[in-house]
Amino acid sequence: MRLTTKRKQILDLLQNTKAPMSATTLSECLPDMDLVTIYRNLDLFTQEGLVKRLQFDDEALYEFQETPHHHAICENCQKMIHFSVPEKQLKKLIVLEGFDINSIDITVKGNCVHEAS
Repeated sequence: MRLTTKRKQILDLLQNTKAPMSATTLSECLPDMDLVTIYRNLDLFTQEGLVKRLQFDDEALYEFQETPHHHAICENCQKMIHFSVPEKQLKKLIVLEGFDINSIDITVKGNCVHEAS
C-alpha cells in the first residue's frame, strides 16, 4: 500500500484522536477531502489491519489501534472504555465445534456506575 498524502492525513487524524471517529466526522475535520475518498481509504486501512472498524448501533466508527483491545459503552452517557483481555483466554472460553477462531471483537454495553453524592 502506497502512503499517499490523503491516506497520511486520514491516518494521522485517527492516530492523534484518542476516540473512534465516523467517516462523517473525519470528513468534517478534512474539508478538502470528499467522503468517497475517506470511505475508500478507511476500507483499505481496515483490510490492511491499520484501522479497526467498530459498529455501534447504526454508525460505523473507525479507530487506529496500536494494540488490540475491546470496548465497553455506557448506554446513558455514551462513554467508551477500552479494555484488554488476552485472546488465548477468550478462545478457551469460546468453544465452537468445527470452527477455528481467527479474531474476537467484544463490545460490552451497560451503564457507568456513579458514586452517590
